[in-house]
Amino acid sequence: MAAGKGTRLKPITLETPKPLIKLRDETILGRLLRQFREVFGSQTYWVNISSMPEKFIDALKTIDPEFSIKFIWEPLLLGSALTTDTVMSISPKPLLVLHSDLVLSDEYVKRIKDVLQLTRYQRNLIVCHTKLLKHARSSLLFDKNFKVFEFIEGSLTPDNEQTHTNVNSGIYYFPSRIKNIGFIPRETELTKCQIPLLVKSGEIYASTIDEMRVSVDSFEALEKARASF
Repeated sequence: MAAGKGTRLKPITLETPKPLIKLRDETILGRLLRQFREVFGSQTYWVNISSMPEKFIDALKTIDPEFSIKFIWEPLLLGSALTTDTVMSISPKPLLVLHSDLVLSDEYVKRIKDVLQLTRYQRNLIVCHTKLLKHARSSLLFDKNFKVFEFIEGSLTPDNEQTHTNVNSGIYYFPSRIKNIGFIPRETELTKCQIPLLVKSGEIYASTIDEMRVSVDSFEALEKARASF
């Protein structure tokens, strides 16, 4: 998912899309593509883009020609739910979805593959991590079999300052296209459409991965990513 405008990182993102911001010698998106190819091998990699599409094409044109990258250009943003559904309608294969502002350790990417192998690639999955509830923007509850029974977005009030919760990590896996999505008017995001539907039907599972990750959603997070990796 690379079509966002990165408004919280202006003025940098006035000239450079957030996924193409350099960490050191590679961009955030370039790093993700390299890591996932090293772990998952020769797959088809879809990148949805909207703002400054020519910058993405220029940035990725030097990648190995055998690296299959397909662009979805969205002059008007579809939203992650519609983008996901579009990809799976074009190519009805299992799909791993992640936001392109994530900076992950190599071990994190390996853990994702381990989890998918354990489920034999057959389960809808949402990846989460633990966080203090007072800093969380979402919360996941799941049973002993890792089936998610509650998903909440928005600020939550902790019982005490040390209460932890499982937080959405922005990584999802769908073995097949989701039927009967029932889009809510004006809501076209995964966390507003597909995820609540799957939670309600008992068809999505969680996996907690607490390896190193940074979501570059602020200048502080960008500096943390550059320092940590």
